[in-house]
Amino acid sequence: MRVLQQRLRRGDLFVDARANVGTYPGLAAALGASVIAVEAAADTAIHLWENVAQDGSISGEVVEAAAGSALGSTPYNVDRDSVNRIDVEGSVGVRVAAPDSLTGSRRVAGLKVDVEGQERELLEGASSALRDRRIALVQMERNSASPESLEQHRDPVADMLNEYGYRLLRPSRDGVLLPTDDLERPSEMFVAPASALS
Repeated sequence: MRVLQQRLRRGDLFVDARANVGTYPGLAAALGASVIAVEAAADTAIHLWENVAQDGSISGEVVEAAAGSALGSTPYNVDRDSVNRIDVEGSVGVRVAAPDSLTGSRRVAGLKVDVEGQERELLEGASSALRDRRIALVQMERNSASPESLEQHRDPVADMLNEYGYRLLRPSRDGVLLPTDDLERPSEMFVAPASALS
C-alpha cells in the first residue's frame, strides 16, 4: 500500500483485478484516483458495491466479472473466500472481461493483479496496454495458489512482461521499489516499464 501511496495521483486510473470487498479501490480513491474494481464472486461483489456506494469519494465503476484474456465466460470457484479463482472445476459460470476492453486507450497508473495463479491469462488480456506501455505499474500478489494453478513458477509471466519492456521490482518496507531477479520470494511483486526506471 505504501507503493501506491507514493505513486498514485489525483486523476489517475487504478484497476483492481479481483477487488474483493474494495480495500485497494478505497485507498486509490482516497488518493484521488478513478477506479475500475473487478470482482467475479457475486456475494463478494455485493459487499464491494455497498462499500463503493457508502464511500462517495470512490470515483469509478464495479465490474462483476473475472479478469482474463478475452471476453466470454468461464467456470469459477467461489468457495475459497479470498482465493476464489477461475477453475475448470468451478461451481459457477462467470463473465470474463479483458483489461484492455475495460480501459480502452486510457493510461493506467496502477493495475493490481490478485488472480490466484491466473496472472499470465490476465496479462494476455492487457497485451495492448502493455505493448504501448500504458500501464505504469503492475502489482502482483503471490500465494500458494499461483504455482498450484499454473503448475509452474512465475518465469513465464516474468518472460512475458520482459518482452513488453517491463522490469521486475520488489518493495522495500517504506514503499520504495527496487530492481530484483527473485521471482519467488516476495509475496508482492511489482513491474514497471524499464524506460520509466532509468
